[in-house]
Amino acid sequence: MFLGTVVARFYGWQFQCPTPVKFLSIACTYAAVTCIPFDSMRSNDLGKIPNILIVALLLLGGYETIVTALNEDPDMWAFGNKWITAFLNEYCVALFIPPIFIYLCENRDNVVYSQRLTKAYMIFLLIYVVLGRGLTHIGYISFWGLAFWPFVNMKYRYMLIAVEIFTFFAFVSETRMLAMPLAYGVAGYLLMYRFKGAFVKELCIGSMVAPFILFIPTLYFDEDTSSEDSIFTQLVQQVIGSDDGGEQDNTDTRTFLYVEMSADLSDTDSWILGKGAYAHYYSEYFDEGESDNDRYGRISSEVPFLNFLMHGGIAYCTLYLLLLGYGIINAIFFGKNKFVKSVAVMLAGYFFNFFVGDLTGCYFFHMMIFMLLGCCLSSSWINLTDKEIYKFMHIYKSEEEGDEEDDDDDDDEKDYDENDENDEEDEEDDEEDLYEEENSDNEKNTNF
Repeated sequence: MFLGTVVARFYGWQFQCPTPVKFLSIACTYAAVTCIPFDSMRSNDLGKIPNILIVALLLLGGYETIVTALNEDPDMWAFGNKWITAFLNEYCVALFIPPIFIYLCENRDNVVYSQRLTKAYMIFLLIYVVLGRGLTHIGYISFWGLAFWPFVNMKYRYMLIAVEIFTFFAFVSETRMLAMPLAYGVAGYLLMYRFKGAFVKELCIGSMVAPFILFIPTLYFDEDTSSEDSIFTQLVQQVIGSDDGGEQDNTDTRTFLYVEMSADLSDTDSWILGKGAYAHYYSEYFDEGESDNDRYGRISSEVPFLNFLMHGGIAYCTLYLLLLGYGIINAIFFGKNKFVKSVAVMLAGYFFNFFVGDLTGCYFFHMMIFMLLGCCLSSSWINLTDKEIYKFMHIYKSEEEGDEEDDDDDDDEKDYDENDENDEEDEEDDEEDLYEEENSDNEKNTNF
């Protein structure tokens, strides 16, 4: 998965890659699936509800693949060979793969090793930026990179800082959506490690509720109301400014995508189960006047939610969001360590971005997101103390540093130690109270 993503990112998105690179990228994706410990599907500590949701997602993905295989619509050949497009395009069958990567969290070594892979991924993308290959892809690392900050050395941290800086420049110059991974990544670290978890619950819950207010109502727009401003449009205009000069920075580029997808799903009666793993929809904006060029719609949308709605319908979207939301809630309310709670904040950003940003596909980013989601679902990860997490996550420290640790690492370790000491003091106080209550009961019995 890592290899395929690194090679593909040199060219940009997968559809921009030469055919051999596309084959290599998707082959690595399918190869990564074979590395999943399938015994973990039968025996794990994710809990009954998450396991049901994961299996349901995988089965529904299989169903959508069968629908595609049986679909005899001649338009499906308009994009090239039907079977090659279906199985070798990351927006089709591969779109349903990522949930299976949750099981990688069952082996702690996978999470620890992912720190090394993240470092290598940052090195490659930073080189690509220097070569002028674009800034957009480096910004996605912000969704999870800072979760490793307390456990890594200064060289690693300098790269994380560079990633955040380049993400900011990409947000300002190219892609507005990158404001979300930047904001949620930084918030996940600062709120948990510097502000003792303040406002974490409010931020996560608000991020999961907001899309149903800002975006879902847009699906009910029709031709008569599509000219009206959606709630999201009004918010963009208030925060950024009114679009009085046609400036791209002030333009809502998402509402019309919701309106077009809604119209297509209504025309084809595909709301509940979608249109299959390989599907397309008609876009008035992109397809108007293109009939002479053999355009038969689009096989993907810039919004992940709309993509899954087209391919898997309301059924798949509901299961997907329930699984993601369950992990976030489980971490922020029942997590006993800062790591899973900081990851939950970053996942809340992914949840919100699911309705607005272009994060669709199946590559290294999705593997990391779902593996870390697994940490938020796993009882073994949830119940670890900060000190326990620090001990085995901190082994990444380069051996060259030996016993010399920088001041920041000492501060992080002190923070973990102080939390554990506070927990131990609370437990001792509870034991003393219980002891005193028992003694008073004994005295009462004796007096009686």
